[in-house]
Amino acid sequence: MNLARGRSPFTALSALLLRHPALIEPYARLRLRQGNRAAVIGGFRRAFAATPADSACFDQPEVAGHLAADRMGLVGRSLRGAITEQRLYSDGWRIADPYMGPRWRLAFSGHFYTPGEEAFWSEVAAGAPVILLEAGLLAQFTHAEALAALFAK
Repeated sequence: MNLARGRSPFTALSALLLRHPALIEPYARLRLRQGNRAAVIGGFRRAFAATPADSACFDQPEVAGHLAADRMGLVGRSLRGAITEQRLYSDGWRIADPYMGPRWRLAFSGHFYTPGEEAFWSEVAAGAPVILLEAGLLAQFTHAEALAALFAK
């Protein structure tokens, strides 16, 4: 995945952690210590500033409140899950070969999509991918109807 195209604090940090997996746990512990609501919302605000759709969506108090509560609930008591998930990616996570599960409809955020990226998912793909042109990280909020339409087909 090309993380350089749609640069944001989120993608820059993800790239850093993938290159330096030894930083995953110290970073997670730092985030836990700085996990008050104001710090969480500030971090999200910077990450979502990369796309106009995300920024406008996050400016809605109910969205900001929901995402802050969700993030704080996920890592507020234990970092084990967050650390384990990030380590899976840094250790070169791949789709099981052979993949025996159901096929997936693929949708990519237009802001972060790089042509050819769908090749990684070819083993699980059902049909051509959908590119949500104006979508950023919050596509589930900003492009909910387009995502729901994928399930209706």
